[in-house]
Amino acid sequence: MPESAAPLRILIAYSYTMHYRLGVFAALAEHPDADVTIAAGRTVLRHAAQKVEPINPAELPAVQWHNTKAWRSLRWQPTLFKETLSDDYDIVIWDPSIHCLTMWASSIRLRLSGRTLGYWGLGWTSTHGAVKERLKVVGFRLAQGFLTYGHRSKELAIEAGYPGKSVYVVGNSMIDSPVAAQIATAGMPSLSSPVDPLVLGVSLRLTTRKRVDQLIRAAAALQQNGQPVQVLIVGDGPEREGLERLAEELRVDATFLGALYDSAAIGDYYQRLHITVIPGHAGLTVIQSLMFGRPVVTHSNTDQHAAEWESLRAGISGSFFAENDLADLTRHIAEVAKWIRDDSRSVSQACREDYVQHGDPRAHANRIITAAQKIRAQAKA
Repeated sequence: MPESAAPLRILIAYSYTMHYRLGVFAALAEHPDADVTIAAGRTVLRHAAQKVEPINPAELPAVQWHNTKAWRSLRWQPTLFKETLSDDYDIVIWDPSIHCLTMWASSIRLRLSGRTLGYWGLGWTSTHGAVKERLKVVGFRLAQGFLTYGHRSKELAIEAGYPGKSVYVVGNSMIDSPVAAQIATAGMPSLSSPVDPLVLGVSLRLTTRKRVDQLIRAAAALQQNGQPVQVLIVGDGPEREGLERLAEELRVDATFLGALYDSAAIGDYYQRLHITVIPGHAGLTVIQSLMFGRPVVTHSNTDQHAAEWESLRAGISGSFFAENDLADLTRHIAEVAKWIRDDSRSVSQACREDYVQHGDPRAHANRIITAAQKIRAQAKA
């Protein structure tokens, strides 16, 4: 087979894994247009930097697992380092972690030997400050290309001095399920009667950054305006106890379901839900809500969100209120509730379409493969 027709040989290297990567890793490993190997360090749970549940190795046998040596938040995987230098790969794509010694040593060796290197990560945000974001340029320019989650990240990268032609927006994804598709297709609980409760909810870690207190306060305001409301909150965290007290004080019918990992339990939660409300920082919860066909209300200061907010279409699958404006949040929730009363099935369908376009692992994998091909071609030019 001539070289031009051979599939690109790609190594995806992670110093540790995150459970939400399961879907896209599986899609990459099975991709028909590339020969993808995924290698990762075994997660050391005591690391402060590792706050996300890792992938269970049994769920993805195709992954190469490498032992990790750890010093506080620093990580070193000697066999993973060796694997990234193998001639078996045309391009190595690293998850760029400042705490991963393996990644930095591998990147330097790859570039010194004339190999093709890419990074795939969150990239640039406005929350870390201009100096830190510019310093990223120095380190990240070791790679010939950077795969980032969103268009805003690309804009910030360019502002910080990273070459725009080397930044590729690939989005993010969450593994789909037949249950999610069924719930989205079935639509939402009825809101045809004035006595039907509007069910609001959110599924995330309960921290101050998420501002779930504003969801409870908005529910109380809607009740005062004559709209019955139920609130379902999925997740745990340091704010849970205070949020439970607040709901009791404001006489809001709020159920705290704790952290849910069982697919049936998560499906039951979304089946009962009308609207996901994220008053603070929004991330993968957006993708999950769209997957189940539920619209999202969140604030309009997009620099304070992760890139997943870009999956929302304002006025169709999402609505954006003025940050920290409780009256505006309440108004936007009421507006989205009207969409549901008018045509709940169309709202669910639009949300599901946005998930398929932006958050489906197969679409995500396609964007990653396309970016890798472009980086390789640019490096060889």
